[in-house]
Amino acid sequence: MEMLLINYLVSLTDTALTYVSFANIAHFSQVLVIFGQHLPKLTNIFMEELKQYKWLLIVFLLFVVSAFSSCKELKYKTSGETVDARISDIYKTTSSRRRFMKSTKLKVNYVFYDEEGYPHSESDTVATDWPFKGKNVKVEYLVGEKGSSRLVGNSETMMVWIFFATFGILAFTGFRFYRQLV
Repeated sequence: MEMLLINYLVSLTDTALTYVSFANIAHFSQVLVIFGQHLPKLTNIFMEELKQYKWLLIVFLLFVVSAFSSCKELKYKTSGETVDARISDIYKTTSSRRRFMKSTKLKVNYVFYDEEGYPHSESDTVATDWPFKGKNVKVEYLVGEKGSSRLVGNSETMMVWIFFATFGILAFTGFRFYRQLV
């Protein structure tokens, strides 16, 4: 299909180049007419190609988004600090993503002290069935980054799995594309 599109574009370009010259500018209108006649065919070929590769674009976008999230998870694993925090407030929040989908979560406000002894008052949002035991919780944070704390266990490991899955799909597709070229 790609070769058909390329051959078709080359033949149209050759036709256009033979008609368009400084000596023969009057024939340029004929080129426009010819191009106008073939434009629906080009559009149909382009749309068929787009349908075939639309899923690949979606996978690539998921790959990019999950890569950023996975880098943050890696940062928590390599340089994150875990400390005890005191819960100052817990309350329910409701958010609506779409017209009829409402989500209820718990917003947990807590205070913790970093390794230098400075207090930080931050919050995290968790599921309503999050297990709390008393007024103290474990919090992990990134040293030197304000607002980077979260409750221990409230990680985004799903994005890491999406990253690896999309990487595998892109690698496999790239290999198949390479095999078609060779």
